[in-house]
Amino acid sequence: MKKLKAVLLIVAGMCTLAFVAMLLLHAWLPGFLSDKIEGEIRSALNPESVDLYEVEAGTCSFSTFFKTTSITEIRLVPKDSALHETDAVLLPEKIFEAEAHDLKISSWALVSMAMGRKRVKVHLFAVDSIFLAMYTNEFGTTNADSGQSVNPEHLHLENLSTNKLRVEKRSLADPSIQVLHTGKVEFKGVISFYGQERDYFMDTGFEAHALEVLDAGGYSSQSLYTFHVDSVFYTGIEQTADIKGLRIIPQYSKQEFHKHVQFETDRFDTRLDHVKISGIQPDKATRDGSVILSQIEMNGGKLEVFRDRKPPFNENQRPLMPTRLIQEAPFGIFAGKIVINKIDIVYMEQPENSDTPGEIPFKQVNATIENLSNLKDSLALDNIMNIRAEALIFDNAMLQVEFQYDLTDPYGAFEAKGELAQLHFANINPALYPLTGLKVNDGLHQATSFYFYGNDVRSVGELRMKYSELEIELLPDGRRVFKGLARFVGRNFLYYQANPHKKDELRVGQIEFDRDNARFVFNYWWKSYLSGIKDCVLRDHFN
Repeated sequence: MKKLKAVLLIVAGMCTLAFVAMLLLHAWLPGFLSDKIEGEIRSALNPESVDLYEVEAGTCSFSTFFKTTSITEIRLVPKDSALHETDAVLLPEKIFEAEAHDLKISSWALVSMAMGRKRVKVHLFAVDSIFLAMYTNEFGTTNADSGQSVNPEHLHLENLSTNKLRVEKRSLADPSIQVLHTGKVEFKGVISFYGQERDYFMDTGFEAHALEVLDAGGYSSQSLYTFHVDSVFYTGIEQTADIKGLRIIPQYSKQEFHKHVQFETDRFDTRLDHVKISGIQPDKATRDGSVILSQIEMNGGKLEVFRDRKPPFNENQRPLMPTRLIQEAPFGIFAGKIVINKIDIVYMEQPENSDTPGEIPFKQVNATIENLSNLKDSLALDNIMNIRAEALIFDNAMLQVEFQYDLTDPYGAFEAKGELAQLHFANINPALYPLTGLKVNDGLHQATSFYFYGNDVRSVGELRMKYSELEIELLPDGRRVFKGLARFVGRNFLYYQANPHKKDELRVGQIEFDRDNARFVFNYWWKSYLSGIKDCVLRDHFN
């Protein structure tokens, strides 16, 4: 009995000591950890830059048994002198700002990092908000100028910001621009660091992890757009990324946009409800910069493209056709299949001499793109990219098209074929009138089939269009007497009202079009198609 009491007393004493030790640790560790974090951040900065920043680590706390560490905030903020120094030469070339709030991380991961282990198991990482920004000073000093050596074992904020986040350059005079913000980030899994290389993150292997980002956004390099995403969820085990609520929002209206660009530029207003990317190979991206994935699936949303012809065209930046665009991409790429489901696409163009833009709507677009690649090994097996698409145009007429591109042809060889179902010609007036000054009063399009082939310079083919009772208003804004005379001349001398005309055979329109190299591929496809319609509708002596 005495022995049992002695054992119980020893156990009770040990438990008391453990409890007291735990209380002491809970009281002492938070301050120690805050100081340690601040010290590590300062040591990661270049020596000549340390005095330019305020480094703050907020209050630290732990779960009962130290499994999880919580930190209220971590801030790396440039001092006022770093953003308002009168002599820019005295400042570094790049100045950074970073904030993270309400972090949670596995305590063992912190211990592993403090011990300098190359393999760090992160079972939990969560942060409610992140802010990152970079300001540039083109007159500032670089590491090479200052003669300071760089410790290759340090994780440099400069490498992180410029190479990995691809933060665009910002004016030093405008430090308020927000480059990236996120509402919440969560990470669970394992990150392995294979050695201390010059570029710390290039040798990072992602073995099994999950990453979730909620309510994230940012700005474009010229502040023409803001970007926003409701959520991004990535899982390394399944190699998939799930993106919801992706928005690209122009900062200026259609009427104001051209005042903020130097040359003709498309204005995009984009909403994608759901994007799923499968078969992602992140190790290829970190090793050689290649983007390898098996499928991208986009479901629901709208893409609105608006071009104002008022600004001058940039002769030194002509748009590339699909083959060259893929061939000359700055990185290797392979996408086995891209699937588009029920996305509305609207193309609008504002002519120089008109107040009303022409508009071509494509509703409920469904499309697949197969074998998009510029990798030699992939193209050796299959060099053909297939595009199949269908959409409702001009008030619910079904358009179906197929394209085949030879991705190894230096001149962008391709073939195209398609069909257009029944529609009333008057429905094309929103596109026709602003661009041509003509209107269609009446007429029924019954069916069209077409085939053409070409390259980046010219297209050739045939179009068969069956229609009836076509009536074109040649002078829609003219006086009544002149409008009537113009209609009579048009019906009898300018165009055919039907195809086949009376008892004639169905006329075949010849597609012949020389590409306007100032315009992108959609204009090329559309104008090739219209050249066949023109040849089919206009009488020979006017064609």
